[in-house]
Order: sequence, then structure tokens, then C-alpha cells
Amino acid sequence: LGDNLFLYTPFAFIHEMLAVYNPVLQKMNRAVLSKQIRKQLKRLGFDSPVRASWIYHPLQYTYFGIADESFRVYKCWDLYRIRDYPDKLKEVIVSYEQKIVKESSIILTPCIELYKKLSIDNINTHFTPGGVDLNLFGRALNRSLDIPKDMSGINSPRIGFSGYINEKV
Repeated sequence: LGDNLFLYTPFAFIHEMLAVYNPVLQKMNRAVLSKQIRKQLKRLGFDSPVRASWIYHPLQYTYFGIADESFRVYKCWDLYRIRDYPDKLKEVIVSYEQKIVKESSIILTPCIELYKKLSIDNINTHFTPGGVDLNLFGRALNRSLDIPKDMSGINSPRIGFSGYINEKV
């Protein structure tokens, strides 16, 4: 992505939502991910002890430590412990979420209510509200712009969305 910024998407053996039911599967995921990440670090010649792990769901807690990171980031979108999950899954999520909040170097959340709750247990929690490039998105209000061909047959008004949609939406 840049001179000193690389993107690598490793392959997980099995989805965390399924692996949680079997410790062997969790260990296999850790081993497969660790091997892939360490291989990429070696390929890039990255030998710095300063490494970060970035997770965004409690089920990814088992990935902390697979690359000997010195910094742990939790991008928290929701309080997963209050969501409706099957009993075993919820039990694990509650346990992992508590550990993540305590062990994370920094927690980032776009929700002020989450910030208030999480900062009680981790003082390095930060409110990171969503944002947009107003100039870019404001151009959509300019009626003199050419309408893309694939939209020309759609009558006004047109509604668009840019962002993240999950099962709650």
C-alpha cells in the first residue's frame, strides 16, 4: 500500500463462529494464521519487535499473540455480550470480551455509549466517530453532474448509502 505499509489477508482454517465450539479447531486456526503471518513477516524482512494486532470481534481474541505483538487494538462496534447468541457461543463471547477490554492496548469505538461503558475498564478507550468527505459526498447534491449510465433509468429521487450494514440494520 506504500513504502512501509503492507496489506496481507491470511486464510483462516475455519470461521471463528464455528471454531469456538471445538478447542482443537481454535488451535488449528491459531497455528495456520500464525504460520502465514510469520512467513509474510520473514518475506518482508520485518524483524522489528514493535508489532500490532487489530481485532474487531470478541471471537478473534484467540488471535492475540500469534505474531508476538507488542500492541493490541480492539475496534469495538458493539457490546457483543448483550446480543442474542446460542448459550455456548454467548458464554465464550462474554468471557473473551471481558479479556479483550482488559488486555487491549487501545480500544476504538464509533459509539459514544460504548465509549462510556468500555472506558470504565480500559482508560485507553477512544471515541472515534464516523465521518465522510463532505466535499466528495456533497457533489451528489449537484444536479448538473452527469448521471452514470447504470442509474439513468432510475427516476428521482434517488437514495444512496455509503457505509457498513450488518444484521442489525
